[in-house]
Amino acid sequence: MRWKVGYLSPGDLWIFPEGENERLYDLCRSHPTIRQSFAELVVDGEFVLKKIRYQKFADHLRKTFRSQAKREALSARALAELGIRTPRIYGYGFNLSPVGPYESVLLMEYFPNIGTLREVFREEPDPSVREILLKKLGRDLQRMVEARIYHKDAHLGNILVTPDYDLIWIDNDLAPIKGPDESKRLLKKFRATPLLDEEEKSAFLPDHLPG
Repeated sequence: MRWKVGYLSPGDLWIFPEGENERLYDLCRSHPTIRQSFAELVVDGEFVLKKIRYQKFADHLRKTFRSQAKREALSARALAELGIRTPRIYGYGFNLSPVGPYESVLLMEYFPNIGTLREVFREEPDPSVREILLKKLGRDLQRMVEARIYHKDAHLGNILVTPDYDLIWIDNDLAPIKGPDESKRLLKKFRATPLLDEEEKSAFLPDHLPG
């Protein structure tokens, strides 16, 4: 375990429980490359550091044992064990200071120049390619349902597509499926997407997604 004071701003106290601590340290001091609603990304070659902001008061209480970065790291590994591709995780850390803007940081593999499944469905006219992607989406969802887990933020924007049409799940935060309603909510997000035409919704999804 590595302790360091003053990573991101004066008064910050960060703990990196595991991973490539030197790279975590260096990237924590870098300016964000991409800004998102609750996170900022620092891209460095094949690595990307996700700086996760506090989203609610409970984050201050649980960050020492269940930070967002730790949950995403453990979730990515759990999905990988099911044969679902995710970015490789290189390490994470959390902030002990109550005044810093970031709750935790996650260092992971970066995939440049590839789009999300949402972007591909918006731009890809070939129905055979779309069917391949739907089959792979259904396969991954089936594995989650069989393992009694679900992705809490599952949508087409959180799935990357490689040039050879592999799916890579990102922003992974899993929770156990406690009843049929939770798995139905997971699937409803995909069946309701306007990026699928009516033929795909009626012909592909019932065949490729678990009911």
